[in-house]
Amino acid sequence: ICMSEQYRKSNYCRAEAHYAFQQQRKIVPILLQKHYKPDGGLLFLIGQLLYVDFTKYIFPQAIEMLFKELKATNIVDSNVGDVQFKQASPSKLYLPPILPEKISDWTQIHVQE
Repeated sequence: ICMSEQYRKSNYCRAEAHYAFQQQRKIVPILLQKHYKPDGGLLFLIGQLLYVDFTKYIFPQAIEMLFKELKATNIVDSNVGDVQFKQASPSKLYLPPILPEKISDWTQIHVQE
């Protein structure tokens, strides 16, 4: 389960989290937004679970920590090998804009984005 303000506001992401809870799936929280503090249903869902902090480590380290956590909770087959990363040129992370939930509240700028 991803933890960020955008995730919290997304109906699809909330449905995903609700489904995981209903199906009694093991959950590994992933912090994607610096200083984000979950509240409400997300706080209830993740409780006291340890999370992988993608804001604190460079991506290769964070993904390795995620795989270790997934292996430890038997979510991923323990035979999965270590992840190998190729050095790539820096790229920008695209974050979709936060839009009002009601389309009728969208402005011309929201539509252009």
